Amino acid sequence: MSNWRYNENTMRLTAFIVLFLCIPLPAMAALPPDTPGPKITFKGDASTYNPNYAGYKTGGQGLATGGRYNPNEYEAALQLDLARKYGCGYGNGRTCCSVVQEPGGRTAIVKINDNGPLVPGRIIDLNEKSMQYLSNGKSGRNSGIIKNVTVALLD
Repeated sequence: MSNWRYNENTMRLTAFIVLFLCIPLPAMAALPPDTPGPKITFKGDASTYNPNYAGYKTGGQGLATGGRYNPNEYEAALQLDLARKYGCGYGNGRTCCSVVQEPGGRTAIVKINDNGPLVPGRIIDLNEKSMQYLSNGKSGRNSGIIKNVTVALLD
């Protein structure tokens, strides 16, 4: 049995799937044959957040991009400086898609629709559903950190 690891071919396939899911149907016909891969890739720690739990200090239900927090979708908040620099999760309607992979190879496609100051060393705050999936059910509900995740912002 093959062992799936993060590599360029996996990332290209994932980028194609993300673009397929993120681009409205009429625009998909215009995709070039060699679909672009990641715009930029970061490594760091991932934490989780859910403003619905009592005692949790967040900016509330409102997101930086104008939407509302949804614990049932694959969404995340990018570290504030990165969000500003790449215009992803920062400003009204400025969302993007990202591939997040934990060191064991488990991968999720998430929509970056918020930002946060986070703790130094953390590059992404995953919402509850994203954290539960990437941690294989071990974390979520405002708990858990996954060390050394790879986050690839897609074009």
